[in-house]
Amino acid sequence: MASSEVDVCFLQETKCEHVTELMVRDIWGGNSNFEWLANPSIGAAEGLLTIWKKECFQLIFSFMGEGFLGIGFDW
Repeated sequence: MASSEVDVCFLQETKCEHVTELMVRDIWGGNSNFEWLANPSIGAAEGLLTIWKKECFQLIFSFMGEGFLGIGFDW
C-alpha cells in the first residue's frame, strides 16, 4: 500500500487473534509512517484493522467492542 496513494485502510474479517506491528508493517508496505488500531478476532471469526498515514490523520479517540472499532480523527 505504501506505493499507492492510500491515506487510510480499513480491513474487516482479519481472522487474527493477535495483530503485531510487524504484521501491520508488512500490509502497509514496509515503511514506518503509519499508526494503527486493531480489534482482534474471536477464534476464526471477525477481526478489524485500521491503518493510517501519520501525517494525514491525528487520532483523537477510539473505542471498541465485540465486532466494532470506532475511531475519531482530526485531519
